[in-house]
Amino acid sequence: MDAKITFKRLKPAWALATTAVLAGALSTAVSLGGSPAAQAAPDAVTLPFKCTFPYIGEQELSMNIKLPDLYSQIVPDHNESPDYVHIDAVATINAKTTQGLRLLDAASLEGAANAKAGVLVPGRDKPITANAHPAIAKTPVPPSGSFKVHATGQITAPFASEAGKGKITLDSLSLTVKLRKADGGLTDLGDTFDTQCTQSSGSNVLAEFDVIESDKQPPTKPGKPTVVQSGKTAYLSWSKSTDDHGIVAYRILNDGKEIDNPDDPLGGKVGSFGDVATTTMPVEPGKSYNLSVKAFDAGDNSSESEPVAFKAGPDAPEKSPPSTPGKPKVTAVGGTWARLEWGASEDNIGVAAYEVYAKEGNGQPKLSGTFPGTDPYGWADGLKAQHDYTLYVRAKDEAGNASPFSAPVTVHTTDGPPDGCGKFDDAPASQKSRGCVYMSGYNNLNKLDSAVIVNDPKTATHTNIAYQATADGKNIHASFKFASPLRSPTTVLTFGLMPTTAMMELKQVGIGTLEGIYHPENGGGYDMTAKAKVIARIYDAKANGGALNVGPSCQSSKPIDLTLTAKPTEYRDILVGGILSGKIDLPSFSGCGGKRENMNRIFNAAISGKGNYVKIVQGPICKPETTNCRPVQPVR
Repeated sequence: MDAKITFKRLKPAWALATTAVLAGALSTAVSLGGSPAAQAAPDAVTLPFKCTFPYIGEQELSMNIKLPDLYSQIVPDHNESPDYVHIDAVATINAKTTQGLRLLDAASLEGAANAKAGVLVPGRDKPITANAHPAIAKTPVPPSGSFKVHATGQITAPFASEAGKGKITLDSLSLTVKLRKADGGLTDLGDTFDTQCTQSSGSNVLAEFDVIESDKQPPTKPGKPTVVQSGKTAYLSWSKSTDDHGIVAYRILNDGKEIDNPDDPLGGKVGSFGDVATTTMPVEPGKSYNLSVKAFDAGDNSSESEPVAFKAGPDAPEKSPPSTPGKPKVTAVGGTWARLEWGASEDNIGVAAYEVYAKEGNGQPKLSGTFPGTDPYGWADGLKAQHDYTLYVRAKDEAGNASPFSAPVTVHTTDGPPDGCGKFDDAPASQKSRGCVYMSGYNNLNKLDSAVIVNDPKTATHTNIAYQATADGKNIHASFKFASPLRSPTTVLTFGLMPTTAMMELKQVGIGTLEGIYHPENGGGYDMTAKAKVIARIYDAKANGGALNVGPSCQSSKPIDLTLTAKPTEYRDILVGGILSGKIDLPSFSGCGGKRENMNRIFNAAISGKGNYVKIVQGPICKPETTNCRPVQPVR
């Protein structure tokens, strides 16, 4: 058998095994009884959309759509017009959406699309409205970057009854999405969430076609089929027929009779549609078959191949492994992962999945990622930051045969998040997601007419967070805790004339809270409120270059109540962070100067007081897969 064959299993209408958001609408849209023309199927079209996702707002999504059964000319009302029309589509999910899905700890997505298409056929003034609700098949979510989601589907075909021109448009689209964590559990969004999509530019025409009146010329004979058995399934392939108006379908015959498809509750037959020259069929071990292929064109004309005699062997998988994948290329790398692309493998019954293996040092390669389907890309996950790895890829076919490992590629992982990022053992039980953020800013000291840095970016401490997103996509409930006290060097003019330097430390008391309410209007954004209590301590103080003996316990006499807020214009995006601000009252100081010298009154006179303005920049939420978890710069 030709090793380059790729088998397409044609699903029945009830399965609608689609993995992209447009499959159902397009399947309905192209469901015109009729057949391909000699000019070949229309080129694939790419439609841009903007879809509104919970917490991250409106995001771009592109869809590349190919209608393999719909050619530029069709013939109406013929007996062998296909019962179903198929679609191949690929949705590209952008990198920011990936980041948002990962923020919710999503490892895979699935669900359903709700699409409406308009089919304008000759003889009608208005389009036929076609609704569909196809399944979105389970698709892994990568650690970073964009990714593709494939669509294949079919639906029962309405029939055009007269000649003329027609077209298909996509009129509306929404998604019902289900996210799953790595352990199979639900994310904070619950079982499903709904997302509305709007085409962002260009025409919404998916295809235009001509319905012609007749087709009298039969197709050429298809090639004699080749058969490979694996278990109780036979994989058939043949060379394609040609026809002046294109091939509608191929049917597999046994002793000259069409074979029922047991997987199709609507009574379909074993075969394929359009120019697909492969299919599968069930076989009984030990039974003899006399198989041929019959091609049908637009006018119900047909031609049959030479038969091939085939006796099914024992119920055992075939043993031919896929070819070796091409040497992988590293396309992106983080602290715990590396994304790869490679040359596709070939197999006599079809590649079913790829596996990525990672080897550290002289150890054995370990499975680091499994990717169902035929797309030659994936990633190694669960790596260590700042480590060297050797990565390999191998393919598996539907019988479970594994290819040899590809040539190796080496990679050095980057810095990951800071050590201990997300460690928050005493967080509320309802807030299951974990991460960390960097914060930095300024605190005005009204009495000194000056400002001091909060959490110096040069030596910044991260803050661990635990958070929960509400199922309606409108609220974020979070708790936070400094990984260690926030420290910063300060320089001020005490009483307007004495240069004074010191280290300022903010030590958190208890757990802080962060509450966010999302507002989609005007570009989207959050009303955000952060609350915490901190003790301010001063040490290593100097005045005019001379050391001040402030002692180890020079600190605010009680915790400072910190309440900072942000408007939607100041906190647009949970993935980026934002600016929070507010005013605080600085209490009196105690313990300054130790037993011999009471310096409390000096600090109280210079610092303590009400209405001191604080402005804090909160950076993005860092997760284990985050590639750029860095301290943020304060903004005045």
